This record gives sequence, structure tokens and C-alpha cells, in this order.
Amino acid sequence: MGGEDLPEPEPLRVLVPFEVVQSDRQRMFANMKGKPSLFKHLVGYVWRIECTPQAGYHLHVALFFHGSWVDDSSNLAQRIGEYWRDSITPGRGRFQNVNRAWNKDSPHYGLGTINHFDVTKRANLSEKVLKYLCKDTQLVQVLPYAGCNLFGSSFAHRDNSKGRGRPRTKGVIGPI
Repeated sequence: MGGEDLPEPEPLRVLVPFEVVQSDRQRMFANMKGKPSLFKHLVGYVWRIECTPQAGYHLHVALFFHGSWVDDSSNLAQRIGEYWRDSITPGRGRFQNVNRAWNKDSPHYGLGTINHFDVTKRANLSEKVLKYLCKDTQLVQVLPYAGCNLFGSSFAHRDNSKGRGRPRTKGVIGPI
């Protein structure tokens, strides 16, 4: 499923209970500081817990890294996915590296590095990736309770002691 509304209710096949997905998510984010080989240049992230009849409860995550320090985003995404599968969810978890799925027919899928002046990729990030993560039409079959989070975002700590960076020499033309 591509995240669209279900035409009619289908029986839910729960592969992993909601509480386990939420616990795995919390563990992953708590472990980020202790895993600098993967998350050293992390700027922030957005996540969402979803539920579909085919996959049960699962997690979508968009990770944002400092592009001038990360050369191979596809390889980094692969290593993070393997860390999720092997260490966070001890073999029961799965992942899909959408940066490896990129092709010219679906350029909004797996964005990789986005240059400040790349209007097309920035629009794809805003209109495709983040819009998908922020949709409000997803089926979730849990009763909300204290601490029952289905969506969130965070920014990594920034060191502002060095100023704001090099001034831009040209403007952005287009959306965003």
C-alpha cells in the first residue's frame, strides 16, 4: 500500500504489537548519541508509526544529515537499516532503504543529498516525503493513552558558536 485510505476495513494481521514498535522506536532514538559511526552528522528526523493489514504496525523515518559531511547517503541509510534490523529489533525487524530505490521514473523516492538551490528535490521533500509522513488518513488501531505517540520530530543539538556558516551568493528560485 502506498499510504492511501483503505476502501473498506480489512482484517488486521498484527506482526508486531504497537507497544513493541513504540519501544523499538524509543530505543533507536535513545541510542543515536552512542552510535557516532552512524549518527554523527545527524541534523534531525521525522517519524511516524502506521498500521496496514499487510504489514501490521510499522515505523517510517526520514533522517536528515549534514550534506557536506555525508558523501554516500545510500550506504549510510543501508547501515542504519541494518543496525535497526540486527541491533534494535534483534532480527525481527525489517527496513527499506528508499535511497537505493531511486530512479529517474520516480525521482521523489529516495532523495539523497539535497542542495540548497535544488528546487525540484526540495519540492519533492516537501510535497511527497514529508506530506506522506504527516498525512492524517492512516489507519491506526490503538486507543490513545498517555505516551502513545504516533508521530514526532526532533532536531539534533547544533553548535552555534561558529556562526551561521558561509553566506549564500545566489538566491533560490521556485517553491520553498
